[in-house]
Amino acid sequence: MSLSSYTVYVDTNAVSVSIDPTANLATLRTQLGSNINGTDVFLYFNPVTSQKTVLPMTSEDKVPVSDILFPPVAGSGNQIIEVVSNAAGSPSFLGSTTPSGYLNTSPNFGVQVVLNQSDAAAITNNAGMFQPLMLENVQSCDPNQPAFFSNAVICQQGAIIQFNITCWGAAGWGYTITSTMNTSTDINAGGLFIPYRNDNYNSMMTTSLLRYNSQAGDTIQIEANAALGIASQYNVQYSTVTVNAWSLSSWIDSDGNNYASSAPIPSTSAADMELFTLGAKDGFQPPPPGGTTSIPGGTTQPAAPTAGPPSGQTFGTFRGATPGSPPNTSAGGLVGSIELFFLVFNSQADAQAVIKVLNSSETGFGNG
Repeated sequence: MSLSSYTVYVDTNAVSVSIDPTANLATLRTQLGSNINGTDVFLYFNPVTSQKTVLPMTSEDKVPVSDILFPPVAGSGNQIIEVVSNAAGSPSFLGSTTPSGYLNTSPNFGVQVVLNQSDAAAITNNAGMFQPLMLENVQSCDPNQPAFFSNAVICQQGAIIQFNITCWGAAGWGYTITSTMNTSTDINAGGLFIPYRNDNYNSMMTTSLLRYNSQAGDTIQIEANAALGIASQYNVQYSTVTVNAWSLSSWIDSDGNNYASSAPIPSTSAADMELFTLGAKDGFQPPPPGGTTSIPGGTTQPAAPTAGPPSGQTFGTFRGATPGSPPNTSAGGLVGSIELFFLVFNSQADAQAVIKVLNSSETGFGNG
């Protein structure tokens, strides 16, 4: 038997072990003792998806240590073994970070959630907070608590946010931001519009929404569902926010001038999407994750938008937007639709520990 030294990262804690690389993971689990809990799971790199993946516990007695090793950081030091923890009612999550900073369905449409740094009340409120963490293809690491979200946004409790939306439009574009259930009103159910004049036809443009599209015009604040009195069985309905965007074929300004373009939405080929997503899969590295991030169990909880202090953002007016509401198909003008599941960190300490992992330039994992 030949022993090798490895560094096992259990969430943010590093443990050094010496074990035969041909030994199975059940043996390694026993050797780790109190450093690993019964619900914690090992990760391995899946070459098919180019992502870290949870190894089922039922396979641990069949899989050797050598099959789940990640290369040493910067090409030197011990090879790495990764473990993520699960807590009762709050499993760990795995998700992919976004190379562009936006969550996208295609090169024609994307959404970004960031801290509101424009409204005075928001700037004061957000002082010292981390930017929201955006992940895609998010899955639970606990087989007993299965969950999957196309996209997730994790904020600190009470963060006041804004939506940055980029979209292609012919004569402009419109967008809505809605939830199945909400704390008072939808963020933007009636629709807001980005009209183009002749020199901007058939192009991309980005806008920001800092407030509810309501008479009060309150900022958008993210709070834990439990703090808002939302029953757990309604977490998905309150925490899931849908952003729809569609191309305008025409609109009319206040002087009665009509602006129109019948250009179709640009098609997206498989090759376009491969190039578009390459940054998320190419050049995998050990922690900090090359496109894949783990959020430890017990550090987050479902959250929902609610009205914060008033915003100073104002909207212009015009008429005759066509279509005036989201179409159901791309043929009708729908450019994209993205669902975002909101969570908040349980505490400042949890946020600091996770962000430390993501921002570390050395190994990506610290000891607290």
